[in-house]
Amino acid sequence: MKKLSFLTRPFSIEGRAIVGVRYPKAPVPILEAILEYAENGTPAGGFVTAVLENDLAGAYARADLGSRAGLADIVRFVHYEIPHKAHGSREAVSAWTGSNDG
Repeated sequence: MKKLSFLTRPFSIEGRAIVGVRYPKAPVPILEAILEYAENGTPAGGFVTAVLENDLAGAYARADLGSRAGLADIVRFVHYEIPHKAHGSREAVSAWTGSNDG
Protein backbone atom coordinates (compact mmCIF):
# COMPACT_ATOMS: atom_id res chain seq x y z
CA MET A 1 0.00 0.00 0.00
CA LYS A 2 1.40 3.35 -1.02
CA LYS A 3 1.27 6.26 1.42
CA LEU A 4 1.10 9.53 -0.48
CA SER A 5 2.27 12.63 1.31
CA PHE A 6 -0.93 14.61 0.65
CA LEU A 7 -3.37 11.88 1.70
CA THR A 8 -4.52 11.49 5.27
CA ARG A 9 -5.22 7.76 5.06
CA PRO A 10 -3.45 4.77 3.50
CA PHE A 11 -4.34 4.53 -0.16
CA SER A 12 -4.02 1.80 -2.74
CA ILE A 13 -5.45 0.89 -6.08
CA GLU A 14 -6.78 -2.65 -6.08
CA GLY A 15 -8.79 -3.58 -9.14
CA ARG A 16 -11.42 -0.89 -9.46
CA ALA A 17 -11.65 0.09 -5.80
CA ILE A 18 -9.73 2.59 -3.72
CA VAL A 19 -9.28 1.63 -0.10
CA GLY A 20 -11.58 3.77 2.03
CA VAL A 21 -13.49 5.34 -0.89
CA ARG A 22 -14.87 3.55 -3.97
CA TYR A 23 -14.70 4.74 -7.56
CA PRO A 24 -15.95 1.59 -9.32
CA LYS A 25 -16.39 2.99 -12.83
CA ALA A 26 -13.10 4.88 -13.04
CA PRO A 27 -10.47 3.08 -15.14
CA VAL A 28 -7.46 2.23 -12.99
CA PRO A 29 -4.89 3.61 -15.49
CA ILE A 30 -6.65 6.97 -15.38
CA LEU A 31 -6.54 7.02 -11.56
CA GLU A 32 -2.86 6.06 -11.68
CA ALA A 33 -2.15 8.93 -14.09
CA ILE A 34 -3.95 11.35 -11.78
CA LEU A 35 -1.96 10.11 -8.78
CA GLU A 36 1.31 10.42 -10.72
CA TYR A 37 0.37 13.99 -11.62
CA ALA A 38 -0.62 14.82 -8.03
CA GLU A 39 2.40 13.26 -6.39
CA ASN A 40 5.14 14.21 -8.86
CA GLY A 41 3.73 17.02 -11.00
CA THR A 42 4.01 14.78 -14.06
CA PRO A 43 2.02 16.25 -16.96
CA ALA A 44 -0.89 14.04 -17.94
CA GLY A 45 -2.51 13.22 -21.27
CA GLY A 46 -5.22 15.30 -22.90
CA PHE A 47 -8.20 13.62 -21.23
CA VAL A 48 -6.77 13.75 -17.70
CA THR A 49 -5.52 17.30 -18.19
CA ALA A 50 -8.98 18.42 -19.32
CA VAL A 51 -10.51 16.83 -16.19
CA LEU A 52 -7.91 18.49 -13.96
CA GLU A 53 -8.54 21.86 -15.63
CA ASN A 54 -12.30 21.45 -15.04
CA ASP A 55 -12.90 21.36 -18.80
CA LEU A 56 -15.49 18.61 -18.68
CA ALA A 57 -16.74 19.18 -22.23
CA GLY A 58 -13.15 18.81 -23.45
CA ALA A 59 -12.64 15.74 -21.29
CA TYR A 60 -15.80 14.12 -22.64
CA ALA A 61 -14.69 14.82 -26.21
CA ARG A 62 -11.26 13.22 -25.56
CA ALA A 63 -12.50 10.24 -23.54
CA ASP A 64 -12.52 6.64 -24.68
CA LEU A 65 -15.63 4.61 -23.85
CA GLY A 66 -14.35 3.43 -20.46
CA SER A 67 -13.30 6.91 -19.37
CA ARG A 68 -16.57 8.37 -20.62
CA ALA A 69 -18.54 5.81 -18.59
CA GLY A 70 -16.42 6.54 -15.51
CA LEU A 71 -16.26 10.32 -15.85
CA ALA A 72 -18.37 11.03 -12.76
CA ASP A 73 -16.19 8.75 -10.62
CA ILE A 74 -13.03 10.29 -12.08
CA VAL A 75 -14.25 13.80 -11.23
CA ARG A 76 -15.13 12.67 -7.67
CA PHE A 77 -11.69 11.08 -7.35
CA VAL A 78 -9.99 14.35 -8.35
CA HIS A 79 -12.18 16.36 -6.01
CA TYR A 80 -11.72 14.15 -2.95
CA GLU A 81 -8.29 12.58 -3.36
CA ILE A 82 -5.83 15.17 -4.66
CA PRO A 83 -4.96 18.61 -3.31
CA HIS A 84 -7.45 21.29 -4.29
CA LYS A 85 -4.70 23.62 -5.45
CA ALA A 86 -3.66 20.95 -8.01
CA HIS A 87 -6.84 21.19 -10.10
CA GLY A 88 -9.76 23.38 -11.10
CA SER A 89 -8.27 25.61 -13.80
CA ARG A 90 -5.60 25.69 -16.50
CA GLU A 91 -3.57 28.01 -14.28
CA ALA A 92 -3.73 25.64 -11.30
CA VAL A 93 -2.58 22.69 -13.42
CA SER A 94 0.24 24.73 -14.98
CA ALA A 95 1.39 25.86 -11.55
CA TRP A 96 1.29 22.30 -10.21
CA THR A 97 3.41 20.94 -13.08
CA GLY A 98 5.70 23.97 -13.13
CA SER A 99 4.72 24.66 -16.73
CA ASN A 100 4.87 28.12 -18.26
CA ASP A 101 2.25 27.53 -20.95
CA GLY A 102 -0.83 28.18 -18.77
